[in-house]
Amino acid sequence: MSGKVLISGAGIGGCCLAWWLDKYGYAVTIVEQAPEARGGGYVIDFWGLGYEVARRMGLLDELGRHNLDVRDFAIVDGRGRRISGFDQSSLQYLTAGRIMSLPRSAVALALYEAAKDRVDVRFGDSIVGLTETRNGVDARFRTGAPATFDLVVGADGLHSAVRRLTFGDEAQYEQFLGRHLRGVG
Repeated sequence: MSGKVLISGAGIGGCCLAWWLDKYGYAVTIVEQAPEARGGGYVIDFWGLGYEVARRMGLLDELGRHNLDVRDFAIVDGRGRRISGFDQSSLQYLTAGRIMSLPRSAVALALYEAAKDRVDVRFGDSIVGLTETRNGVDARFRTGAPATFDLVVGADGLHSAVRRLTFGDEAQYEQFLGRHLRGVG
C-alpha cells in the first residue's frame, strides 16, 4: 500500500499510528503545535493491547527502564487518608506480569523516538484549514506550505483542531457529564 497521511499530534496516538503506517508503506507527516516532543502527564498503568503493541514495536525494554513498579494503588480523601484501593499484585497476576506503571511522558517519548527517523515530523506548526477535494484533502498550515494528503488523522487531544475544522466548534457536541477529575498532592 501507499499514500500520503497527515497526522495532527505527536503524542502517544499520533506517533504510534505514524510508526505503523510507515511500516506498511505510507508516507507520513506529523504536525505538532508544540516546539518539541512533550513530557509530563500522569502515571498510567500500561497493559493489555497497548502492552502488546509496544512488544510488537520492540519498545518493551525501553519502557521497562521507566517502570515505577507500583505495589499499591490507593484512593485517598481530601486529607490524604486512604479510603479504598488494591494491591497491584492482583493486576500482575491477571496480566501474567505484562503490566507496567509508567509516566505518560515515557510512553510518548519512546513512541516519538521510534517514529521520528521514519516519518516527517514538523514541530511548531498546526493545521489551520482542511478542504476535501477529488484528489484528497488539501491541508493549510499555520507556517508551512499547503499540501494534499490521502488521509488526515486528528490525534491532537481533547480540544482537537482537526475535529474543530471538520465538525465545527466543540460546544455543538460537547456535553458535561457531571464529574470532574482532580489531582491530589
